Amino acid sequence: EIEIIIKPHPRESNDFIIKVLNDSKIKNFKIIQDYNLVFSELCILAISFWTSAILDAMCSGTPAIEYYIEADRFREVEPKGSLYKDIGIISVDNKNDLNIHISNLEQVKNNNDAVLKKISKNSNVNFL
Repeated sequence: EIEIIIKPHPRESNDFIIKVLNDSKIKNFKIIQDYNLVFSELCILAISFWTSAILDAMCSGTPAIEYYIEADRFREVEPKGSLYKDIGIISVDNKNDLNIHISNLEQVKNNNDAVLKKISKNSNVNFL
C-alpha cells in the first residue's frame, strides 16, 4: 500500500529501474525527476544509496538511512568509505540491518537530528 518514490541519478536508466521493480513484482512505485527535497517532506522514510540526497531528507525531518554496499574499487577513490557514515548517519550494507533500522524509525529520526545539530555547529562543512 505504500508508494515507493524513486529519484534516480541522472545517469541511471529508468528502463533498468522499472525492469528490476517489475521483476520483483513491485507495482506501487513512481519515478520522479524533480528535486528530491520536494518529495522528502511527504515521505515516512528515505533510503539513500551513497548520495548527498540523504541530507535533503534529513533536513526535511524525514528519517533517512544510507543503504550502500561498497563497489569493489570504492575505497580506491574514497579510502575512508562513506563520509555520511563517518559523520554519524546510519549506514547499512545488508538487508538485515536495514530492516532493523526500518523497524525503529523514531531512533533513526533522533539520530538524524543529532547529526544535523552536530553539522550545524560546525561552520566548516568541507568534510562533506
